[in-house]
Amino acid sequence: MWSNGTLAARVTGCGRAFVTLVDEERSFWKSCVGVDATAIAARQNPVRESFCYFLVGLAGDPFIVDDAATDPRTRDHP
Repeated sequence: MWSNGTLAARVTGCGRAFVTLVDEERSFWKSCVGVDATAIAARQNPVRESFCYFLVGLAGDPFIVDDAATDPRTRDHP
């Protein structure tokens, strides 16, 4: 049986995939593939520091980033 993160990685063909729960204050990786995040503290952060921050308010519109280091929307994001 695959985890949700493994399924997301297979469907998208990506080496890293995350299933993330978000509230007003934090982002929590419920499942992740391609990163070492075994400790609970490593799997959560303030929502303003997560990529989920960019998705809030998009009303379901796609948010596609080919290279986070060079994309002007994300290159300065922690």
